[in-house]
Amino acid sequence: MPPINATLVSLNSLQVEFPILEYRLFRTFSMNQSSGLMIQPYAGFDVPMKSAVVSPVGAPKPNLDTIPIVGIRVVFDWRHYLN
Repeated sequence: MPPINATLVSLNSLQVEFPILEYRLFRTFSMNQSSGLMIQPYAGFDVPMKSAVVSPVGAPKPNLDTIPIVGIRVVFDWRHYLN
């Protein structure tokens, strides 16, 4: 059972991220494979662009604000090459 005072909203937003630093811990290569590990802290923001109330009909649109974003991305890349 859904909450009684719930409003369903359709939202489009634009998320922009800026890498602060990119650190590659290791990279290895051989004849048939390669691998690497990268850590990347980033910051950014998420801006609401377009919103519409889906349900209930006639409900007021919510006030949407820009949200700051901070995070850390960890990427492990491993590739195997066929002969």
